[in-house]
Amino acid sequence: MTTAVPPQDNAPGVPKGRTSFGDDITVFQANAKPAGVFAGLWRAIRLIFERPGLIYQLSKRDLVSIHKKTFGGLLWLVLTPALSISSWVLLRSVGILTESNSESPFVLYILAGTTFWTLFRAAYNNLKKTLLKANKLVLQVRFPHEALIIKEMIVALTTFGFSLVITFVALFAFGLRPRMEWLLFLPTLLPLFLFGAGVGLAVSLMNAIAVDVERLMDLFLGFVMFATPIVYSREDVVSSELSFLVELNPLTYLVTVPRALLLGGESLPWMGYGISSGVAAAMFLLALRAFFAGESGLLERIL
Repeated sequence: MTTAVPPQDNAPGVPKGRTSFGDDITVFQANAKPAGVFAGLWRAIRLIFERPGLIYQLSKRDLVSIHKKTFGGLLWLVLTPALSISSWVLLRSVGILTESNSESPFVLYILAGTTFWTLFRAAYNNLKKTLLKANKLVLQVRFPHEALIIKEMIVALTTFGFSLVITFVALFAFGLRPRMEWLLFLPTLLPLFLFGAGVGLAVSLMNAIAVDVERLMDLFLGFVMFATPIVYSREDVVSSELSFLVELNPLTYLVTVPRALLLGGESLPWMGYGISSGVAAAMFLLALRAFFAGESGLLERIL
């Protein structure tokens, strides 16, 4: 950003507002960016179209590094959900879990729930490392720091995309056919993704000050997972204390509605989903605003 400042005293014979060299005085302000979260959000959206090569290279760099020096490589994208489903099926076979009210087989019910939880955790896990992973990169390359958020979101969506493909393959393998509700399925996943991204970005900012914030949040989300109806239906909760936590949990509605649209058999709590979507959007925008306001100072702390 530049600001033209007219000189206070002009040399004899020099018009007012000009220097003796015939130019305006220009003051350069470092790191000058439009204020406000929506200005920053618009700047990030423009960056996708103005610098697609940069976004692609940063995203590719992270995707390759995730499975680098592993025996399974990209096969882990298939093995991870498969092993997760196997553990929940085992719990049901020994009577720990009960059958859900869904019209679909229990395996698909678990697969859908864990896939949606993967979307939330992928957004959280990637965004919580935004500043930490950028500490060396910002010293080597000069680029808009909004690209850090965009590439982490792309990596998270790519990881989720593989899990979603596996989910649809399983749906068709069990004989399920496309339904009209599927047209609403993908849009209803957006608040869940933004919620995970917002929480992860907030943890990334706080982690630059105290590294144990990430550990505490990871432990807390381990508890939240069991308070979210991923492998059970919220109607099946019999404990009044647990039912209160489940109903209060925004993730309950952000998981239940997309799964009900995909599989059927569950009620659609649209009011709870609407309130939870508002909470998710507010969380993301507040975290984004905090990132734009403090990322320069926090990067200096990390570096």
